[in-house]
Amino acid sequence: MFCFVFLVFAGVNYRKLTDESSDPLATLQLVLTSQNVLSISKLSNRLPLPGGGRSTVSPSAVHAVWLQKLFWKGDPQLLKRPPQSDQDYLHAYDTCAKYLDRLVPADAIHFLDGITFSPDAAKNLSVQARLVMIKRASKALRQLAEKSRKKASDNSGEQEGTDPTGMTFDEALAHLQQSQAHLDTLSHAFILSLKDSQQEQQQRYSQLYDLSRSERSKICELAVTMATDGHPLEQIKELLRVAVGPLDLSVKTVFQEAVQRVVAALSGDQNALTNYPQPLRVLEGVVTSVHNNVQSG
Repeated sequence: MFCFVFLVFAGVNYRKLTDESSDPLATLQLVLTSQNVLSISKLSNRLPLPGGGRSTVSPSAVHAVWLQKLFWKGDPQLLKRPPQSDQDYLHAYDTCAKYLDRLVPADAIHFLDGITFSPDAAKNLSVQARLVMIKRASKALRQLAEKSRKKASDNSGEQEGTDPTGMTFDEALAHLQQSQAHLDTLSHAFILSLKDSQQEQQQRYSQLYDLSRSERSKICELAVTMATDGHPLEQIKELLRVAVGPLDLSVKTVFQEAVQRVVAALSGDQNALTNYPQPLRVLEGVVTSVHNNVQSG
């Protein structure tokens, strides 16, 4: 057995692999291929997760990090070279999709977010290609959900479509629906104006919005940043209008958060000072933003 374990994990840094302060998945990803991923996944429950608890690596998580590697870097057997174009990336996705049934819903979403809402995805893929992948993934997860329901009905003692994190297939599909709706907003005139701006700051706002998936915390953070940078309220209102989903955010909420952060920095809060080392200048930006709105009104 030990000889088999050493053979399967050939090339792995064993110290990092078993160190509870290190991420074993990051160590494994370096050596995972289509030839060894199944064997390694079967032994993964011997590997502790960081934190010192009883949690161990799951076979699903091993396949998820391998699929990330397969998608971006290729594989000697399945993808001879890394993708270079949208067509290549769509082919890479289709190759990866054959293994989605080995992932629990949360790991499937982690993988899909990594290839559609990561900095690499925004840089290397067109919005259209990302949309196509999200739509294909939604179809695949619906099919897996149906299989899960049939299996649950045949085994009444099992809980339908739930993984150890508690995410169901329905929740995973809702996540992808949000992703698709957000990608559709990237063609909005306001977002395009940020992207096409000659100002690096505005381009940065566009990038942050792109990767936000319209998640409340990320949209709030972006809106607060715009406020502290002194941008007009109307731009912040437009940002909140374009974003999709149940944000429950208002301009008032954004400016209250911005002022609270500045006050914390002025009070000497070290965390706040890290983000706002010159709080008076930031406060000036917030005041300017409000003033610009009064002037335009």
